[in-house]
Amino acid sequence: MKTVSLQKKRTSFGEDAATYQSARPPYPATVYDQLMAHVPLSGAHIFEIGPGTGQATRPLLAHMPAELKAIEPDTRLCAYLEGHLAPTAPELSVVPTSWEDAPIETDRYDLGIAATAFHWLPQTDALGSGLIL
Repeated sequence: MKTVSLQKKRTSFGEDAATYQSARPPYPATVYDQLMAHVPLSGAHIFEIGPGTGQATRPLLAHMPAELKAIEPDTRLCAYLEGHLAPTAPELSVVPTSWEDAPIETDRYDLGIAATAFHWLPQTDALGSGLIL
């Protein structure tokens, strides 16, 4: 039986980003209400792990954060985000790397989020980092 690497799995969705985007339902508004109950998103410094095509990125940007760093290991999805979201969102920076290799300054961010990408992370390291709640 052939084993597929974690990196290959993490980057499989970029093969057809437009179809992936059209097939993904949005997250419920209550998700953002819950986030805002703990962290005011307006003016916040946020990093997002595994944004894919931006299902959570778009609503986060709508709350006008000071900064949103999107950390995405699939360069094709990075290109999708840069082409579809970045032109109208100067606060968005797209970083083409894995979470483990991302430049995340621990004292800089108010919120770290991994909407539905947490299962792609080494969970013990991610939870023990102090960056992800």
